[in-house]
Amino acid sequence: MISSPCECSPTKSERWFDDFIGRLRADQIQLETEMASKATQSLYKIMISDNADDIVMYGRQMGSEYFLKNLVFDYVTETVKMDCKPKKLAFFHTSSRLLVWAEINDNDEPTEDKLLLAEAKVNAKYHRFGFHVSSTILEKCDEFKVPDQYQLFLTD
Repeated sequence: MISSPCECSPTKSERWFDDFIGRLRADQIQLETEMASKATQSLYKIMISDNADDIVMYGRQMGSEYFLKNLVFDYVTETVKMDCKPKKLAFFHTSSRLLVWAEINDNDEPTEDKLLLAEAKVNAKYHRFGFHVSSTILEKCDEFKVPDQYQLFLTD
């Protein structure tokens, strides 16, 4: 009797679980042989502890890192696509917000508009996840220095 493809082929769900279990077993071997990275060791230490608060906090931290990294990347990508050239650009972040410090030439409304548009585009993409960009745009004549907590990304 010839079997149909449905009887022989694993479902997408079965393939996912098989792959997941395989990755868990590989991690287990790495942990037991002390070959696992520090990040992997930390993850499993938290998971094995069974402390719900620590597990949720770890997930929150990893989520924040993921989204904030993408916020910066997408914001910079948008400014490059628009050929936006501020005099200075610096970033600072909280757990859910990317703060942008931008200095532009005096009366440079096109650059200001591009920075605001980049902010709006990124916010439109990430607001549903609870992350957003908030910009401070200053003109050169304002003569403010970039606050110490910001990391300078661009300076002319």
